[in-house]
Amino acid sequence: MLIQPKKMFLLLLSLTSCFTGTIFAAEINLVKNHVANSAIIIPDKAIVPETFAAEELQYHIQKASGAKLPICKEKDIPVNITDEQIDQQILQQKQQEAVQKWLQPLKASADIEIIDPQVNAYDYRMQQKYEEALFEYKKALMEKNDLLLYVQIARMQDKIGNVDEGKRSLRKALILQKRLSGYRYPMLYFAAIDFFIKYKDRDLYRGLFDDVLATFKGNKVIMDIADNNYRDNMTKTQRANLDEQLALIAEQEAQTESEKQSVQNNPLSALDKLDTLTGNSLVE
Repeated sequence: MLIQPKKMFLLLLSLTSCFTGTIFAAEINLVKNHVANSAIIIPDKAIVPETFAAEELQYHIQKASGAKLPICKEKDIPVNITDEQIDQQILQQKQQEAVQKWLQPLKASADIEIIDPQVNAYDYRMQQKYEEALFEYKKALMEKNDLLLYVQIARMQDKIGNVDEGKRSLRKALILQKRLSGYRYPMLYFAAIDFFIKYKDRDLYRGLFDDVLATFKGNKVIMDIADNNYRDNMTKTQRANLDEQLALIAEQEAQTESEKQSVQNNPLSALDKLDTLTGNSLVE
């Protein structure tokens, strides 16, 4: 099953049912036996909100199921999808629609208390109750020091006019990001850059561009996002750095494609090369 970030709202509603029980997980079939059975697809030239939505969706599904769905570009969608798989996807969508239709009167009459603060925060956001959402995000942060929660807290603070508090939340997240080992959240950097650009804090967002260019050096996805969305906000030196990285990435891709074509056109040459590397002969 392939998921577009634009359908994130409906999917998060589906996740709400997952928090109250596992009976409907089989209907959605995003995850089977705690293993990803689907992928999140983003456009080839995804803009920052689309990429962020995909990562946020990936995070919530992983939290609910224990499985991490891969995020892929449209160009990477398998071309050999069978008619049976397409029919199965349509059937799953119809089943989910039927489940939601069945749930609506039950939700209206049932006394359900949702205790997950992130789910509550999302619900408040949809109702534009930003102060209540902010409170729930802070509760969630007390349970788990998730860096992306700082982004949501900053956005809620922005909504209610606490711009300085929002900036402080993002700065704290960025400091923690540098101190912690492990995965670096590119969307944390881009969310902070967007925030600082909005309020014309040039020194702050240009300083973050230096961090992005250094931290994610050679990462085509991140460099493409920077090029497509932030080039005009960079310094001349930063643009030159970005162009140099993009040129190097393009050169590496061209070389990889050339080697692939060479192998396809002359498979025996590839075997000879393998012989040289291993010191063995495949042909007696």
